[in-house]
Amino acid sequence: MDDHELADLIIIDMRSRRDQPVSAPAMNDPGRTQLGLDQRAWLLGELDVSTARWRLLANSSAMGQTWTPQIPEAIRPVIGTLKLSDSGGAGPDPDQWDGYPAERALVLGHVRDQGIDNLVVLSGDIHVALAMELHEDSFSGSAPVAVEFVTASLTSPNLDDKMGWPRRGPQSLAVEHELMQVMPHWKWCDLDDHGYVVVEVTPERVVAEWWFVPTVLERAPGEESGARLMVEHGTRKIVAAP
Repeated sequence: MDDHELADLIIIDMRSRRDQPVSAPAMNDPGRTQLGLDQRAWLLGELDVSTARWRLLANSSAMGQTWTPQIPEAIRPVIGTLKLSDSGGAGPDPDQWDGYPAERALVLGHVRDQGIDNLVVLSGDIHVALAMELHEDSFSGSAPVAVEFVTASLTSPNLDDKMGWPRRGPQSLAVEHELMQVMPHWKWCDLDDHGYVVVEVTPERVVAEWWFVPTVLERAPGEESGARLMVEHGTRKIVAAP
């Protein structure tokens, strides 16, 4: 396989063309757009014409759902300090794809309808590390249509920083456990650590490996691998990588 046939990288702009963020219920208006109509048509067209083994979508904020009414009341103020919800933890964050649910469903529905089985979304912005399977509605029990790998922040504060908790301490681990219980499309998360993700693309699979450092307050040795996950071609599911 020639290198140019391995992957197409599609990059979108989610800030300069969008309708301004609004809270629920106005965010549910089916006419609202984050991409802009021209860019959305371009994106769908690029997904359709790609003949590469993989379609990689560089996406500047989390596409998968990061909020649900099922989140326990006790931790809503905690997640409200992150970009996983609105500032109070009582609803979706209007600034990311959760704030444009109709357009997200349209894009992911197009992926499903066109039988695209090789889409990997690469995202950031929310300052925490996540691996998610993407659905038009993450809580409907439907099969995933794509996967998403979200990088952690380099230095921007995340959960332990904002709450004054110890890194990977019992408080953060408990919040992660609660969120994983109510959001089954989350396959792994780390809400504390700083670092980056390395993505390896081969014809058979796309592997994401998150690397973290123990502190960003001083120069310190010792990067560590936080997780190594992958999607095999045609499966649309996240599994552990060897």
